[in-house]
Amino acid sequence: RSLISVNAGRMDGVMVGMAVTVDGNVLLGKIIETSEDQSVVQTIFDNKFSLPVRIGSAEIDSLLVGGWEPRLTLIEKNRDLSSGDVIYAASREFPYGLKVGTVGQVNDSSVTSFLEASMNFIYQLKELKEAAILTDYVPH
Repeated sequence: RSLISVNAGRMDGVMVGMAVTVDGNVLLGKIIETSEDQSVVQTIFDNKFSLPVRIGSAEIDSLLVGGWEPRLTLIEKNRDLSSGDVIYAASREFPYGLKVGTVGQVNDSSVTSFLEASMNFIYQLKELKEAAILTDYVPH
């Protein structure tokens, strides 16, 4: 679940760092290793994955922390965050505005200085049969 193999590699123009998506619009992960005809993808379900994101039309800043259940962290408490808001990638590694998912349950703990939220996904990883590599966007 944290790493997947795809049957496209350097011969297909695949490079380390390229975005891997579910349908060309929803981020699944990034290429971390390539061979001539295969590549390894680090998915957002890897606990070593993290990504700056923006949430909703208000573009609320957050940090996506990967893992078995990826979550949104470091969200300012004074921001109006709602379940269902769309989450977008906000890193130079990926095309700006690439969808990641939607906000799930928002957690406001009096013990912490920031909000956290769970994520909902537009896809089911176990049902995923194809992934698209964005070869037209070279990461910075």
